[in-house]
Amino acid sequence: FDENGKIVKFDSAEAIADAYFPTRLTLYHERKKMLQSKMEYTASKQRNKARFIQLVADGEIDLLGGKVSKEQASAMLRERGFSSKIELDAIKAPAAPKAEIAEWEVAGANTDDGVSEEDESEFDYLLK
Repeated sequence: FDENGKIVKFDSAEAIADAYFPTRLTLYHERKKMLQSKMEYTASKQRNKARFIQLVADGEIDLLGGKVSKEQASAMLRERGFSSKIELDAIKAPAAPKAEIAEWEVAGANTDDGVSEEDESEFDYLLK
């Protein structure tokens, strides 16, 4: 079979390799892009978490005591330049194949803690 699913007779092993190498190379490049975007997503998320922890430890952000509502906390984090969940998702989504995005969505649905997507804050990844 060739890359289009049609039956093809190859004369030698080299002919098979010549037929499949361009297809595989394209797939390897797509996978590399997807892995790079996923790594950038993870790195950005971790940088935001580390910066958030540092600001809380330094006393620059005070979320203890329940004096700050979720909306106020979100506004304060946005003001300080933290990336929202939507912005982080945009990092990994464009480069990912549709099947991989669906896999992430299913994996995200499995880790749901009973809170719907609409109820979640855009900065819950920092506040939980």
